[in-house]
Amino acid sequence: MRALFQFFLVILFLGVTAAFAALNDGIITINYFIGKDEVRLTYLLLACFAIGGLMSLLLISGSYLKLRLDLRKLNKAVALNNQELSNLRALPVKDTY
Repeated sequence: MRALFQFFLVILFLGVTAAFAALNDGIITINYFIGKDEVRLTYLLLACFAIGGLMSLLLISGSYLKLRLDLRKLNKAVALNNQELSNLRALPVKDTY
């Protein structure tokens, strides 16, 4: 059910994007430091969103990798603790009474 909802959400987003692109199909002039160029507004917005998405991925990747490393260390510690616990459970109980 969740996958179907996500599919319809993506289709809706693509439809809104296509309508936005159709309504904003003008050509604009971009002035660079060394020149200028004429591009469609739709392509410029698409390029800006793509660059923003890539920059976001680069910024979050450091935190993500650190969390994955911490998770790996913690999983190793849990496995070691489980092994020690099973070894302690296997030892016979010594009664001094």
